[in-house]
Parts: sequence; C-alpha cells; structure tokens
Amino acid sequence: MRRDASGRGHSGGILIEQCGLKGTRFGGAMIGARHANFLLNVRGATASDIRRLAEHASRQVHDRFGVQLEEEALYLGDWSQWQTTGDLSHS
Repeated sequence: MRRDASGRGHSGGILIEQCGLKGTRFGGAMIGARHANFLLNVRGATASDIRRLAEHASRQVHDRFGVQLEEEALYLGDWSQWQTTGDLSHS
C-alpha cells in the first residue's frame, strides 16, 4: 500500500498497525487484519473506496508519527477532480 516517503526506513504497515487501523473498513475496502500494509477488496470496493481508505491511513500515520507515507499503487483513469477529505464518514 504505502511506504515511508522520507527514506528513513519506517515500515508503512507497522506504522498503520500502531495507529490501530488493522481491519478498518470503508465501503468495500478494508485494511488487512493480518498485515496492515495491504488494502483488500472485501465487498466490491470501488477505486474511490480504496483511495479514501489509503489516504485515511496515511493521514493517521502523519498525525501520530510525523511520517509521510507515499503511495505505491498506481490509480488509472482521470483523478484530477479527486478531493481528499480524510474522513471515512463521507463517500
């Protein structure tokens, strides 16, 4: 899912886990319960579900540890109108 953009060697999965996000769901997407660096499609997740959940995890890690995680996934299509809310209550 994500890696430490600073190159300081922080494991994205461990940082996400330390934020208590294992098993967190949004729409059909879920942060892996076994390994927090995996986003799973558990119920027909949309690309927006996946992206919103990834950005939520990244924001939580940054707020708690001051570490900026970098996306390892490549999103296809036009995302120019994408707006990040960081709030999983909005779909």
